[in-house]
Amino acid sequence: MSKTINWWLSKRANDKGQCFYAYRHECFWQSYAVFGSDLPSVAPDLASYIILASESLSQIAALLGKSAEAASWNALSKKQLEILTQVLWDGNQFNCINASTGASGIFEGLLSLIPLILGKRLPEQISGALTSKVKTIVHSWHEPAVIPAALIILGLADSGREAEAKKAVAELNASCVSGGASDARGKDLNAGTFYSPAACAALLALGGTVPEQRKEVL
Repeated sequence: MSKTINWWLSKRANDKGQCFYAYRHECFWQSYAVFGSDLPSVAPDLASYIILASESLSQIAALLGKSAEAASWNALSKKQLEILTQVLWDGNQFNCINASTGASGIFEGLLSLIPLILGKRLPEQISGALTSKVKTIVHSWHEPAVIPAALIILGLADSGREAEAKKAVAELNASCVSGGASDARGKDLNAGTFYSPAACAALLALGGTVPEQRKEVL
């Protein structure tokens, strides 16, 4: 994990420490029109992943007695959170910034909700705005891909919005039971593709985070 984060910092970061996607496929949503600033794009979802990874690396380093490394990773996590909440957030919504020109553009669609994975780390103003945005973007939890849907729901739970999370888990789980625990659910799936290991892992994570839904998820 440290090698991955260091790769982004050394290969995909500007002189301000803002990490960016140089190519659309680097976010794994290559067919998704999300970069309002065009590429290379300093994107809120990438900053969110780096925040969580750096925080985890800090905790691991502390457990291993590596206090200097723990402090360094913790500082990185805080810096990335500052970039996310003070640079990429305009007071109403997240934007992405072109790393070459500095031009900004609105960060839209399902991917714009990924910062919710930070849960209580986000200021209430931001998590509240994103929660409201969920309702306008996700009309039904039967529609979005399982893994990003699970990440967003986990964020709702961690930010204290348990009622919304429980409702979303029940709906997502129902769609997987009837259509397949896979991003291709609802289509004509054979036995080998009905269950995706990654999608199943995401559903298990939901069962552990929203305990009341554990029985239904499992």
